[in-house]
Amino acid sequence: MKILYLHGFKSSPNSLKATLFKESIQPFNHIKLITPYLPDNPDLVIPFLKQLLDNNCFNAVIGSSLGGYYATWIAERHDIKAVLINPVVYPETLLKEFIGWHTNPYSSAKFEITNNHLKYFKQLNITAIKRPENYQVFLQTNDEVLNYKLAEKMYTGAELIIKQNGNHEFKNFGQQIKKIHTFLKLSEKH
Repeated sequence: MKILYLHGFKSSPNSLKATLFKESIQPFNHIKLITPYLPDNPDLVIPFLKQLLDNNCFNAVIGSSLGGYYATWIAERHDIKAVLINPVVYPETLLKEFIGWHTNPYSSAKFEITNNHLKYFKQLNITAIKRPENYQVFLQTNDEVLNYKLAEKMYTGAELIIKQNGNHEFKNFGQQIKKIHTFLKLSEKH
């Protein structure tokens, strides 16, 4: 089984959630986890993912925040399971607040978010999911970055795990990992 993990905006494959998930699957020899460093420039992410998907066949994708948006994009095109953690639903709206220059705290890379990026996301926009049963979505109600109700509506019919309070990082994520294992049937060899 091959799983793709996609980090969020200004994050990295070394984020806490990615690290906790990596550690959780160490006992499973039949699972290969790919955790790429996504380009900071949004224009480059989809071409990067297309190339990655051309060279790999994934059974599932996990995405956090903006990585959740990209994970949805992949799941809809490849009909695979997706686990999303506080996913971005409308990046063209969210990233309006982030227009300008940024530094990725993990890599120190500098990059700019422009109005053209917002238009790019608008063109990619996913307005509905086709197979809700392919999704497991973790949301926390006190997410300071995203309105969790947008994701709750977008992923109607999916396995929604909505926790009161919390934050955008998804407080106590480690306590949810067994649910991910169950949803992805990680104890079964494929």
